[in-house]
Amino acid sequence: MAEWGWLILLFCTVTVVTFLIVHGVQRAAERARRRLASTALDSGPGTVPERQFLGPLTSPLADLIPISASGRADLLQELRAAGYYSPTALTDFLAFRAVLVLVSLVATEVAALFVPTAHVLVTLLIGLIITGLTYSVPRLIVVAQGRRRARQIERGLPLAVDLITMCLSAGQNILFALNRVSRELRYANPVLSEELEIVRQQAELRSTEHALQQLAERVAVPGVRNLALILVQSERLGTDSAAALQEFADNLRITLRQRAEAQGNRISFWMLFPTILCFLTAAGIVLVGPAYQEFRRGLNETLEQARRARQEIERANPEEVQILRGPPTAPTANGR
Repeated sequence: MAEWGWLILLFCTVTVVTFLIVHGVQRAAERARRRLASTALDSGPGTVPERQFLGPLTSPLADLIPISASGRADLLQELRAAGYYSPTALTDFLAFRAVLVLVSLVATEVAALFVPTAHVLVTLLIGLIITGLTYSVPRLIVVAQGRRRARQIERGLPLAVDLITMCLSAGQNILFALNRVSRELRYANPVLSEELEIVRQQAELRSTEHALQQLAERVAVPGVRNLALILVQSERLGTDSAAALQEFADNLRITLRQRAEAQGNRISFWMLFPTILCFLTAAGIVLVGPAYQEFRRGLNETLEQARRARQEIERANPEEVQILRGPPTAPTANGR
């Protein structure tokens, strides 16, 4: 009992110290934020702070797990590719991952306190594995979301290029063309519609060329980068880009068709393995089944013949069988 008491006391001490450290860091960060807000030149009475994942605790929790500058830049790029454009997206993600890691570590400590001593090492090993998964799985999910989003943009890009070409051929400029295409693709391809809407808003704030360059940097799709390059050159030189866009749309469709054909060819190869497994099961039943049934039938017949021969020997020579079995045992006091 004393050992359990010391372990519980150690756990409570570590928890209290961790809470005090996090609370102190949070208060320091809050004071720094207030000082920067009071000295900012562009801060006004109408400025609305961005809402974070855990409020004031988000920044201290995000700094619990260190990350390099290059890793932070790569993670920010992955979040943007997945569609998380909030200014606090990186901080929220780091805080969320830190919370998962802390919860898994605390759960491992609590489980190690209540399991038998022989299972403590196994519990700690499982807890470390779960902690590693809670650290790596959220980023894998973000990467998967970014890839799915890129595929959606690629599928809707030829239609968007055709609509932009029609708008430019009708005499509209690039900004109005992007606005019209964004409205038309709102239900057919909401991801691409959102990107074009961001381009329109950035173009209204600064310039169309800057907005297209930001689109090429934000979306990691070669077709989007080529489209942005064509539109930037058309905006810079003032030339008609309808013919170039039409040819670009045709090339996109050819590329997508070739990619679909290549994927179809790969499917026939991957379908070979389940087909072979199904054939092996059927072939095993057809080839091995009769042999197994014949073997089982022969074994049953052999056992039956042996049983009959033994019964015949017992009926023919009962005295010799009794001698081989030995004298009968005497009954005990309870009649057994």
